[in-house]
Amino acid sequence: MGQLISIDIAKRQVAFATNFGEVKDLRDKEEALRLYAKKAGDGLKQQNLCAEIKIRAERRCGGLLPAQIERGGDRMTRPRLANLTLKDLGISKYQSHCWQSIAKIPDNIFETHIAKVKAKNRELTTASLLRIAKEQRKKDNDLRKAIIPDDLPPMTERFELINGRFQDVDLTPASIDIIITDPPYDKKHVFLYKDLAIFASDGLKPGGSLLVMSGLYYLPEILAQVVPHINYHWTLMLTHRQYRDTFP
Repeated sequence: MGQLISIDIAKRQVAFATNFGEVKDLRDKEEALRLYAKKAGDGLKQQNLCAEIKIRAERRCGGLLPAQIERGGDRMTRPRLANLTLKDLGISKYQSHCWQSIAKIPDNIFETHIAKVKAKNRELTTASLLRIAKEQRKKDNDLRKAIIPDDLPPMTERFELINGRFQDVDLTPASIDIIITDPPYDKKHVFLYKDLAIFASDGLKPGGSLLVMSGLYYLPEILAQVVPHINYHWTLMLTHRQYRDTFP
């Protein structure tokens, strides 16, 4: 029972951890315990208890890594200590690749794999999860290819970026698939959303969408301006990250 309680506590600690260093320390500790158990001739069940926490910690590290790594480039525009390198974090590029790959495995697939391996009394390894991650990437790529036709025109022909007032744009009625825009967020510009909704309802094709960004504070007033002129479907959240893309 003590082991079950310990692993349950460790799983919760890993799942809710936000400090990369603490999760990595836990990962290293569990890996050391796993190796010791293997060398001491302990059973596979005991080894897998350590391996499971180690793998969960690696997965969590992979989820935390992108927010902490600066791949390089111009650092003058950022605070000196805003981002850390892999060397600062004490891991290799290969570890970063592996952990981020594991982190991208869907939760249900990850948990099912862990349960199946334990149920069959097989060794729980990072390598087996990396194979799953590779298979998942292939499935995602195949799905993407199936959805995106080969004869799709280049992006420069499908999208147009307009920097200016939408009131000054002359649209052919029912000619646009999607409008994405970011009006000012302050109260004095709330009235713009009514004009924008009318503009979009005229310019969008049937089934087209208007994606408009706004602050939360005046959202009720904004919806009151928009809804009479265009159908409301959903409110989404856009998260801005202050880091560049990192290696996979």
